[in-house]
Amino acid sequence: MPVPDLEKTLQRYLEAVQPLVNPAQYAKVEELTKKFLDGEGPELQLKLLERQMKMKNWVGSKTIAMFFLLGFFKVFYSSNLRAFKLSLE
Repeated sequence: MPVPDLEKTLQRYLEAVQPLVNPAQYAKVEELTKKFLDGEGPELQLKLLERQMKMKNWVGSKTIAMFFLLGFFKVFYSSNLRAFKLSLE
C-alpha cells in the first residue's frame, strides 16, 4: 500500500471537515492544516516514505495495535454491530 500524498490527504481532510463545522471553525482548521503543511508535515511524510521503502506494510502491526489499544476505534463500541452483520449477509 503506497503512502498517500500529503497535500491530497490534507485537501481531502478539509473537504471532509467543512460540512461539519461553522465558518469560523473551518478557518481555524484551514489555518492549522496550512501550518502543518508548512511545518512538520513534510518531515513526517518523508519518514513515512522511508518506512515504506524498508517495509512491505508501512502501516505495520505496531500502528494497528496502537489504534486498538489507545482507543482510536471507539466508534466500534457504540456501533450497531448487529446491523453491520446483517449488511454482510
